[in-house]
Amino acid sequence: MTYTEFIGMALKGRSVNKAARDMGLPQTVLNRYKLGTNLPGPLAALILAKEAGISEGAALRVLAEEEASRKGLLDKLKQLFKSARRAMKSRSR
Repeated sequence: MTYTEFIGMALKGRSVNKAARDMGLPQTVLNRYKLGTNLPGPLAALILAKEAGISEGAALRVLAEEEASRKGLLDKLKQLFKSARRAMKSRSR
């Protein structure tokens, strides 16, 4: 899932103004998230994850990938995720 898809899922077809009121977030802040000029902090990420119907972990991953992409570190982040998965699989055996 992309960052844009994540925000879209949280909006659920509502206007930014309506969604912001429903979520208890300032409309200007939610609009910045939608436009991609700002990324949500931890509290807003949890609120958005609940609204989008996804786990907190999935939201964190989407946000981490988006931030890494913006900083030119996406390939490095993906390597870290792969290494973590391999480590978890080897522990479960």
